[in-house]
Amino acid sequence: MSVGEKQHYALALIKKLFDNLPTDMTVGLLYDIGFFHAYGHQWACQIIYHPRKCEGFGLSDGEGCECLWSALKHLIAPLRVSGFHQRLFVLNTQVRHLNEKNLSLYGNWLIRRWNNCIKKKSTATQALRMEIAS
Repeated sequence: MSVGEKQHYALALIKKLFDNLPTDMTVGLLYDIGFFHAYGHQWACQIIYHPRKCEGFGLSDGEGCECLWSALKHLIAPLRVSGFHQRLFVLNTQVRHLNEKNLSLYGNWLIRRWNNCIKKKSTATQALRMEIAS
């Protein structure tokens, strides 16, 4: 871990999260060590720890948070010296900007996904026809 990624920061955030959630709520957490087991470790670990194989994570691979942090990292130094309310305002404004920017790109993303589905369906249908014919 680098200096900015010490384990106690993650544990403090997790504690704060659980302090503010109902005790009967189920929570799943992803952290870098999970990615190591999901992608870089032995096959057996990938089967057990990969987020797409664990109940409750759906299709998440945990990269959404990484993308958000990457988009906000340029604010770390200037916000270090700002006040609490200014920090919240700047973060809120930046997240709204990112949201609007990404929203305008969803149409293109959806078309790419749709075309990919059409190709996969066509390939699968063709393979099934060949299998039935033989």
